[in-house]
Amino acid sequence: MEREIPDGPSTSPAGHYLAMLRAARDFGLEPSEIQAIVQRYPMPKPSDGLVDALAEAILARGWAF
Repeated sequence: MEREIPDGPSTSPAGHYLAMLRAARDFGLEPSEIQAIVQRYPMPKPSDGLVDALAEAILARGWAF
């Protein structure tokens, strides 16, 4: 029996949301910083604005991609 592979990196909005938070943490943002950013972008689904805000916070800490 083969397992079906979903389209894209994450078909679940919750999975995408958690992956963004995990990446922000892995790039060095503190939980309090992440929480402050997340509170500005209400759910139910992640927005491009949230992604941009997390990326800006990461870059402000001196990370270069």
